[in-house]
Amino acid sequence: MQNILSIDLDSVAHMDVDNQETSAQKKKKDNGHLIKAADCILDTLERKNTKATFFIVAEVYDWHPELIEKIQEKGHEIGFHSYSHTRLLNKDILIDELKKSSKFIKKFKPRGFRAPQIFLTADSFSILEKHGFEYDSSSYGNFKDVRKIGKILEIPVSFISYSKNKQDTDFPKPLNFRLIKNGIPIGSGYFIGLFGKSNFSFIRRLNKTSPYVMFIHPWQILKPNLSKSYYLKEALKNPLIAPYYINRKKVFESMLDKFEFTSFKDYIKNNLVDF
Repeated sequence: MQNILSIDLDSVAHMDVDNQETSAQKKKKDNGHLIKAADCILDTLERKNTKATFFIVAEVYDWHPELIEKIQEKGHEIGFHSYSHTRLLNKDILIDELKKSSKFIKKFKPRGFRAPQIFLTADSFSILEKHGFEYDSSSYGNFKDVRKIGKILEIPVSFISYSKNKQDTDFPKPLNFRLIKNGIPIGSGYFIGLFGKSNFSFIRRLNKTSPYVMFIHPWQILKPNLSKSYYLKEALKNPLIAPYYINRKKVFESMLDKFEFTSFKDYIKNNLVDF
């Protein structure tokens, strides 16, 4: 079974979507970590002969244009992940993020979109369509829930429900307690962090009938060199964030060994031509 692999290319400085720091301040906080982490991921993908979709925070292109160009030169798909990794609470915020990203969008012409924290409002799809996007992956759900919203193909991140009842397909559909009450969003970087290799059993179960759609972050592959006081401060703010701080490089490598992955672009081309 061919599965879909994506990297949400945002910095550790973007983990807090309510961060009000300037772009320069966030770049300073990142301190070059994103380049090292991205290079580690690219090396791993090359060794495993695997292509992926990189959903890029366009602000990162302003910091390190050569990094995004390198990702594309390696044959990976470039997608869009907003400009500043802010929560898209309404379509006006999305429009502003698109305007700020005009240079990035003009150069790379991304066809895929993922909203930060998988939070996208229903009225945003017409905006994405207007800007030339063809697919989105900003929800959690079963693969049978793949559908078109307007002209946008919505491909949810993998979710295993506790029951066979019809799933809620309304937007926004982020990772929250309401979602977890109904199932496990196994494609989330959070749950890859939480379960590690135990997640493989869920993938095998899913692959009996459908592909596994997943994402992971650079700072889950290469742990940033941050102080213990920083981690403590973040844990006090949100104790549930702890799984994100676990290094999952070995899990990532093992996953690529045991399962077949490809990019969104290639999966759509080869398997979803009827949409």
